[in-house]
Amino acid sequence: WPGRIPGPAPSVLHDPPVEVVVVDAAGAVVRVAGRGEISGAPAQVEGDAVQAWAGPWPVDERWWSGQAHRSARLQVLTGSGRLLLLEIAGGRWWLVAEHR
Repeated sequence: WPGRIPGPAPSVLHDPPVEVVVVDAAGAVVRVAGRGEISGAPAQVEGDAVQAWAGPWPVDERWWSGQAHRSARLQVLTGSGRLLLLEIAGGRWWLVAEHR
């Protein structure tokens, strides 16, 4: 499926999502522009070092309705071995799901 998030599938869904801080090597908060450009490589999530990452994948949901929602998703593998699915919306990062 084009645009799908690569495996493994998350085993824990956070409902509601948990707000997190994602920063680059310089300590600046990572941002994603409207066209999906990332401001810098993620280096840490809540103080946990990022070992690998994939994305971002821009998401435009319900663009045809009054309930439009724009965001971008990012997959991150941390130094502690956590595989996280993160989403940025409204300039804030959220932990949506993870694989344990």
